[in-house]
Amino acid sequence: MSYLGGIILRKVTKFDNRSFDKGKKKFEDKRGKYGKQVFTAEMRRVVGWIVLLLTVCSISLAKVNPGWAADLSNGAAVFSANCAACHMGGKNVVNAAKTLQKEDLQKYDMYDIEKIKYQVIHGKAAMPAFGGRLTAEQIEDVAAYVLAQADKGWK
Repeated sequence: MSYLGGIILRKVTKFDNRSFDKGKKKFEDKRGKYGKQVFTAEMRRVVGWIVLLLTVCSISLAKVNPGWAADLSNGAAVFSANCAACHMGGKNVVNAAKTLQKEDLQKYDMYDIEKIKYQVIHGKAAMPAFGGRLTAEQIEDVAAYVLAQADKGWK
């Protein structure tokens, strides 16, 4: 017998496709064609819950910090080459009120990776569109970099 996540798994043995008693232990046939081990319904249920839990955790973590999926060093390089002229240190030389500081991003409802990516791609007011100049990966990386820097206060 083995123990897995609070469930005791019974040893399964092929014996003329029927249950039998051997000593005080009861063994049941749980083998399929060609003698291969077949998961019991209980085992399938446990595996299903584990897979579901891992999937939900992965999705949740990706939404909590989208920067984990992005390359922040690449984002820093893209920012330096394309954005720093106007946004050095998280500032804004064109409109001093709309900086890349966390407080301003939240105030103007821009503290979201998808909204930052949209603005990088399409531009807005005096900011030019970079959708034709940058790849999707570069846009993802620079947006994640901006959020990460905003969280750190651009230090």
